[in-house]
Amino acid sequence: MRTLSTAFVLLLFLFSITGCSQISSPTALPAGTSSPSALAASASENVRSFTVPISGVNPCNAEQVAGSLDVLLVLNRHDTGDGQTHVNVNGNFHGTLAGLQGNTYHVSGHGSADFGDVASHYDFPFHVVAATDKSAPNLTVDGIARASVDANGNPLAATVISLSFNCT
Repeated sequence: MRTLSTAFVLLLFLFSITGCSQISSPTALPAGTSSPSALAASASENVRSFTVPISGVNPCNAEQVAGSLDVLLVLNRHDTGDGQTHVNVNGNFHGTLAGLQGNTYHVSGHGSADFGDVASHYDFPFHVVAATDKSAPNLTVDGIARASVDANGNPLAATVISLSFNCT
C-alpha cells in the first residue's frame, strides 16, 4: 500500500469539495429507496447531494483521467432521551472517469461512522474501488474524510484529509 503525496494528485478528489460550490439544493431519498440515483426533489437539511468534477492521474499506470462523481452526504442526529445525542455520518459516491489511454474507470465508494458527541465536523473512514473493464490496473483507496456541519448539524462540505491507495 502506498501513501498519496500532495504532489501526486489522483482520481480521488471525490470528497474534495473545497468551498462546496458544487452543492445543489438538499435532497432526500424517497421512502423505501436506497439508491442515490433515485434522489427525490424533496428537501431535507441533513442530506446533501452534489456532483464533483474530477481530473487527475491514476497512480497505478500514470494515466490522466477525468469525469465526475455523484456524492450523497447524510448526517443523522438522534437524541437518546437522557440528554445525549448520537450522530451518524454516511457518504456514498459513484461515477465514471475516462482515461487518456482509453480506459474507463467505474468508481464506487462508501464511508460512515458513528459519534457520541455533537461537533462542528466529523472525520470518518471511507473505501473506494475504481475498476476498469480493460487491462489497466484497478485501484482501491482508503482514507479519512471530514464532513463539516453548520450550527444545526446539517452537512455543509466534505474534504479528504488523508488517503492511501493500492493497485490491484
